[in-house]
Amino acid sequence: MTSSDELYFDPFTDENLQDPHPIYQRLRAEDPIHWSPKLRAWLVTRHEDARRFFQDDACLSADRGKVSRKQATSVEMKPGTKIRTISLDPPEQLPMRAMMTSALTPAMRAMPPQIEQLIELLLERIETATTTAAERLETDNPVDLVTELAYPLPIGIITELFGIPEKDRNEFRAVADEIARGMDQFFSSKTVGEKLREIGGYIGGLVAERRAH
Repeated sequence: MTSSDELYFDPFTDENLQDPHPIYQRLRAEDPIHWSPKLRAWLVTRHEDARRFFQDDACLSADRGKVSRKQATSVEMKPGTKIRTISLDPPEQLPMRAMMTSALTPAMRAMPPQIEQLIELLLERIETATTTAAERLETDNPVDLVTELAYPLPIGIITELFGIPEKDRNEFRAVADEIARGMDQFFSSKTVGEKLREIGGYIGGLVAERRAH
């Protein structure tokens, strides 16, 4: 293995943002389990290693509270953090996961028509954008499939599944983006806590409204 000084990984450089594949190829070849001072985290870059670690709860933990007790007990992050299955380990995760699966699986099985409609809508938007660009001879204006398809598809399914009214979906997505950024250790935990409370209050209001009707 090479040391961190010999192989320094910074995913935020212009070079790595534009084309991350060379640095990951080098990591896999020279230091597949690499400590990054920049991220203050271990990078596991080989599929077989990642698969093995994901199945080894005794070796690796998803519970961020076990890593940073100070962060886990902070006022800003406390609301809602202990019910996120992504941040729990077995056996604590299993009852929560079973409860969510029993509630969400039937709804998901009933959703194929809506999912197909959403995919068709997104593809139509992409086709319209590319046709417009071609008509304007904008040959250097590529379509970003992550922005135009890979992101809006799952968030669209989630808002449909949760019954978020159409008028509120853009705001819901914006708040969800802020919460997702909480996985970035450089992002403010206070902001994430505020957004968790905001989205929790919103969903609580929806539940109360539907129970009343």
